[in-house]
Amino acid sequence: MAHEIDYEIRGAGRKTRGFLAAVKIEDLGSGRSHPHEMTYSKPKSDRLNILRYCNANTSPIFSLYSSRERIVSSILEKVVTTEPFIEAKNGEGFKHRLWRISDSASREKIKDELSDRDVFIADGHHRYETALEFKKEMEGKGLSKTGEESFNYVLMFLSNMEEEGLSLLPTHRIVEINSDIHIKERLTEYFDLKKISSPELSEEQERAQMLKAMQGSDHSFGLFLPNTGSYYTLSFIGSERDMDIPEVLKTLDVTVLHKFIFEDLLKIDHYEYEMDPETAVNRARTGSFEAVFFLNPTKLHDLKKVALAGQRMPPKSTYFYPKLLTGMVIYLFN
Repeated sequence: MAHEIDYEIRGAGRKTRGFLAAVKIEDLGSGRSHPHEMTYSKPKSDRLNILRYCNANTSPIFSLYSSRERIVSSILEKVVTTEPFIEAKNGEGFKHRLWRISDSASREKIKDELSDRDVFIADGHHRYETALEFKKEMEGKGLSKTGEESFNYVLMFLSNMEEEGLSLLPTHRIVEINSDIHIKERLTEYFDLKKISSPELSEEQERAQMLKAMQGSDHSFGLFLPNTGSYYTLSFIGSERDMDIPEVLKTLDVTVLHKFIFEDLLKIDHYEYEMDPETAVNRARTGSFEAVFFLNPTKLHDLKKVALAGQRMPPKSTYFYPKLLTGMVIYLFN
């Protein structure tokens, strides 16, 4: 089933296009399905209970594959010129459309192109690991006779990462810091801190200038300190050998933030996530937080590189936008 999302980001219209399919579940690290983020046990426990109760996938896993040949992409381009099977809007007014792919020749071409491709889980790591656990539960009950039972598969949305419709956004961190740690003093040992300040700029303009200054530099972050209301940019001036992490992770901003800044420098135990920069600042001001760290988006090629190396980034390292709709397509187990 073809699926297209017509959405808007930063005032510009875009389209994310892919297809929905039931994909064979594999043990992670042993096949062609690759994770790139760590997961938490509590969300998996909740999702497993939902899966047991519903006996169905109600929300597809957002996954990516790479194909410069664009065989599937060409098929989808033709399919979406016809009348959609279902059309719906989410709360932001984005259009989600579905088309049946009823032509058997097209379906075989899709299977052929994806048969030897690596699949990268973009959004839905908890769902995939839960589906794997559910599959093992069914096997433990003796319900797996052929390996082709419906619970051996999981519902996925698959999109070609070589297309231009994908939007990958950052997730910022709001943090609590031990009062004994002087944040700016610790950071200046390894980072060049520059304060964003001008009497002509409003706070919103200062934040926008900070976010713009971060772009295009490796290991560059934004920082907001609610006790002073000040914004800063942080540029890393250390070396990669200062970080005791696998080589494939050393170039990633999110691992520098977690492993180096949070764990080594500031000894941060508690942090929370926020996608919207203004909301992050407001939460820091009204809650028991000492700082907000802003990140640039993780790059798609880094996601692919980390996944193929069998490594994982910290949770919430990537935020694919917009989200898929829950319940628009349901994969019901027999």
